[in-house]
Amino acid sequence: MDVMWDVSDPTLTGAERSRIEVTADGWLLTGVVVAAYDGRPLDVDYQVLVDAGWATRSVDVTMDRLAKPRRLRLDRSTNALWRIDGAPAPELDGCLDVDLGVTPSTNTLPIRRLGLKVGQELEIDVAWVKFPELRVDRGRQTYARISAETWRYTSGEYTADLTVDENGCVTRYGNDLWKQVPLSQ
Repeated sequence: MDVMWDVSDPTLTGAERSRIEVTADGWLLTGVVVAAYDGRPLDVDYQVLVDAGWATRSVDVTMDRLAKPRRLRLDRSTNALWRIDGAPAPELDGCLDVDLGVTPSTNTLPIRRLGLKVGQELEIDVAWVKFPELRVDRGRQTYARISAETWRYTSGEYTADLTVDENGCVTRYGNDLWKQVPLSQ
């Protein structure tokens, strides 16, 4: 499944192409973000491997900002112990999801994993990758299912309604901050 988004925000403008593919034992989410962040170029390539239950197993990110490429690798063991670029990251232990702060595609992962019914909500901890710093922090987020197609996402003081398709893929994030571009099949 291929998806494209436009993003229009005071600090971030651009586009993204993302793909979700079935693997032998889960799913692979890949994407490319080409944008201007605070008026300067920001290119991000990512791969997120998740298991059959949509829990994150590994994340590879390459970010190019101002012609200075940087890479980040995250790995999560089956008992939810994390490593950042090969080093233990106990501050992330117990998290099952990753949130790449430069894309709405990773919101699909907890939406699929949680499988909430309308009216339910759940608070989760995530490995939150911040851009353009390319820094990883533990984040606390709440996902509430408002309707069949609408989820409310909350992180700290920030709240956005997410419209999703039948696959749980975000089609609209907030007030058109991220908006899916229709593709012909």
